[in-house]
Amino acid sequence: MIQPLIPTLAFRIVRTGSEWSRYASENPFAEASESEPNLVMLAISKKAPAPGALERLRERAVSGERIEQRGDAIWILYGNGAAKSKLSPGLLDRIVGSPVTTRTWRTVLRLAELARPREKPR
Repeated sequence: MIQPLIPTLAFRIVRTGSEWSRYASENPFAEASESEPNLVMLAISKKAPAPGALERLRERAVSGERIEQRGDAIWILYGNGAAKSKLSPGLLDRIVGSPVTTRTWRTVLRLAELARPREKPR
């Protein structure tokens, strides 16, 4: 059997349907989400963001990036797209203090829709 040279770490970040609905309703970049939804990202972490994380992330924002926090969620508006950003996944993890995953605005909407309670067929 071949063993990997680099150990892999797996983690899960789980949210309830009501949390996805709340995220969708608390988007601080609603206007940008309408015109350029792929530039708006929701970042959620395994644990609550560390104190001061928002300020530390804002210090690293470049090229018109804007960052806001709503509860346990950090929202990022990438001015020129995520590919040119200095806000790398590793940096987000370190500053927030636990593993972070990001989702585009369209994905947030879709997850909120999928998590909505459905009426039972009659």
